[in-house]
Amino acid sequence: MDLYDKLDVLVKKAEELDALGDKFVKVDDEKNPVQAYCMEKALLEMADELEGISDTFTDEEREEIFNALDYDEYVEIQKLIDETR
Repeated sequence: MDLYDKLDVLVKKAEELDALGDKFVKVDDEKNPVQAYCMEKALLEMADELEGISDTFTDEEREEIFNALDYDEYVEIQKLIDETR
């Protein structure tokens, strides 16, 4: 799988995660504890999938991605990376 295929899969999975997260926020876990639990598990699984996809990027591919960013985008992504550490 080339870089653009990996990015495409990553973006699609991130969109799925975002959509499910939007639904999860609306669930009342006191009224629907089973639904909330299932959605939480699904979100965690999707996050694991995203992490797995990101682990497939080589150092060269990561460098290519960062080189394609402008400075402001690079700074913003670096902040996100630093926050997760």
